Amino acid sequence: MTIHEEQKKRTNEIIINSLINLAEIKPLSKISISDITKLGKINRGTFYLHYESKEDLIESLESKTLKEVNIIIDKNIKETMNINFFYNNEPYPIIRLLADYVSEHKKIFNFLLNSNTTIFFRNSIKLILEDVVTKSLINAKKSSQSSSVIPYSYALEIISSIIMSIFMKWIEGYDELTPAGVSKLIMDSLFLSPYDMLGLKK
Repeated sequence: MTIHEEQKKRTNEIIINSLINLAEIKPLSKISISDITKLGKINRGTFYLHYESKEDLIESLESKTLKEVNIIIDKNIKETMNINFFYNNEPYPIIRLLADYVSEHKKIFNFLLNSNTTIFFRNSIKLILEDVVTKSLINAKKSSQSSSVIPYSYALEIISSIIMSIFMKWIEGYDELTPAGVSKLIMDSLFLSPYDMLGLKK
């Protein structure tokens, strides 16, 4: 990477971090380009060398994050839905890798999922999770003769919603769960009954 490319990357990170930090203290609709450049200590011209507008910045951040999530999934989808991981008290590799990625970019996910941005990112993540579950079930059923206890569309909604809800709760930052801890929590939530999770006797 050349010196110019490194400088461009650092400036881009400053712009993104400035937007995210501002979103923690004021509504997104109230954040201006001037606010971003003032906090980042850059001039407006520098901002416009990277983005056409605040909306362009958000869309670019969404696109980059979704692309990286999809890369992780595409490389690790084959190992999902193998129940031996649960029996060995290990998360699916794809769950752990996603948890590691989310942990590394927690503030970005918190901004894109919980601030007043478009619902595009949240819906896209939900669709990605549903796709993961669908592909994983197809692979799992190749070696299994089991049948669904509840209608498939409901099962798909339940499983993807569980994963989504746990990640969203985690990125709020109200606890100190590690990526390993949240990965185990997701696995337990997928395999344990509500009675087991709540410590109740059946």
